[in-house]
Amino acid sequence: RILNGSKTIYGDGTQTRDFVHVDDVVAALRAAYDWEPMLYNIGTGEEMTINALWELLGKGEPECDERGPGYEEIEHSCADMTGTFGRVQWRPKHLLSELKREDIVRLCS
Repeated sequence: RILNGSKTIYGDGTQTRDFVHVDDVVAALRAAYDWEPMLYNIGTGEEMTINALWELLGKGEPECDERGPGYEEIEHSCADMTGTFGRVQWRPKHLLSELKREDIVRLCS
């Protein structure tokens, strides 16, 4: 919802996510062809709040939508990459913590 012009954040924006770029997911899936068969997490292992992402994108002041009773927002979601990184050579190349706003806009367009 952030990149399509909406100014609504569901929840209060303090919830965290592990944002992984689609190019990194595709690279992991290609590499996985040669990996030992087992379960692997694909992510970055880094959490970022929705508010921090919003600020990084320079989207101005968001409108927070608490959604009312019965709506539950997952507070924290981050891939545990310990097992994956310990078994294979694949690593994500696009970490939000290392990118500037211009980089993110370029990667998302």
